[in-house]
Amino acid sequence: MKSILIITSFLPYPIHSGGEQAQYNMIEALRKTYSIGIIFPMNRDNRAEDVEALSSLWPEVRLFPFPLISQYTHLPFLVQKAKRFLYKKSSRFHQVSLAKDVLDQTDFLTSKAYLNLINHAIAETKPDMIQVEFIQNLNIGGLLPHDIKKVFVHHEIGFVVADRMLKNVSLTHKQQHKKEQKKRQEIARLNQYDGVLTLTETDKDVLAKSGVKPPIYVSPAAVNTREKEYDGWNGQIVFIGGYHHRPNQEGMDWFLREVTPCVDWSKYPQTQLKIVGLGWPTSYEGNFNGLNVHLAGYVDDLSEHVSRTLMIVPLLTGSGMRMKILDASALSVPFVSTSVGAEGLNFSHGDTCMIADSASEFAQALVKLMEDHPLQEAMARKAHHLFKENYSLESLVERRKEIYKIV
Repeated sequence: MKSILIITSFLPYPIHSGGEQAQYNMIEALRKTYSIGIIFPMNRDNRAEDVEALSSLWPEVRLFPFPLISQYTHLPFLVQKAKRFLYKKSSRFHQVSLAKDVLDQTDFLTSKAYLNLINHAIAETKPDMIQVEFIQNLNIGGLLPHDIKKVFVHHEIGFVVADRMLKNVSLTHKQQHKKEQKKRQEIARLNQYDGVLTLTETDKDVLAKSGVKPPIYVSPAAVNTREKEYDGWNGQIVFIGGYHHRPNQEGMDWFLREVTPCVDWSKYPQTQLKIVGLGWPTSYEGNFNGLNVHLAGYVDDLSEHVSRTLMIVPLLTGSGMRMKILDASALSVPFVSTSVGAEGLNFSHGDTCMIADSASEFAQALVKLMEDHPLQEAMARKAHHLFKENYSLESLVERRKEIYKIV
């Protein structure tokens, strides 16, 4: 294989999220072996200067942006945007708006102009394989040429996300039917590809048991975080993640509302929680049941802000792989996670991390780490070793190349 055309949901630069980090790091490594083209829609998070900057970094990669004006002149796209905006504003009826938001169509609505761009990119790059990424683009598989191999990279399984997000919502009969229909549709669309790549063995098993027929390969996402050895705890707790990824918001809401009251923070007066990531409103900054919370926003160098801290991964929903855990283990930062947060990764409770699912148990695990410095060091060093053995960028890129050879 010599040429790969990637169809994705966003420009993977600048790196503001785990998804962008996963995609950027893999393409950065693969571009040295393959001729790569990337099709992506312009949106509110990328600008013309970002496209130019990435073109300078990757001069041999062909970029095919789909202009914003071409999206907004497609009427179904405008209708979908308006509906999702109204759902999110319906805060007085949170469960109703949540159900509608989760169950609403998330497809990237293909217009004639978008299909023309895809055909133009195919003609320009002459790909041996087309790689489609992120569930918003899943429907594109049925529109691609049959004579070119096509694979889908599944970063998050849609029906798993829906089940977790709606587990405490009373759905109407119509909504339950729609949820089941969306699952069937997701599986049917996956079956249009020649291969499916998941980030974890857990997701592979879920898809295989759900009726996905093409070969399923596990290809974890990779971080390129500068590795560091354990160097003690500076008294800070850190959370990494952008506000606009709903599992991050839900997890932080749960931690501040349910977990912080379970800790006597007067015993740790110098301890501060730092939230690193874009978009967090100022309502998340201040004192929460005795814990001071500071918004750090987006940072260029994670190691500067995360090294020597304790990390929390209080995620309750979502699917796929948590890049923040790989960041923590690369930097030798001990962490406490929920089972959902650590899902699909080889980190285990009491050995390489702490895992807890109830608010009280999560608080107890965090307090134990804060008070037991030898435990901090032991877990950090074991997690760092596990990272080097299983999740280094070099080994994960080689795994991806081997998959490409057999798809």
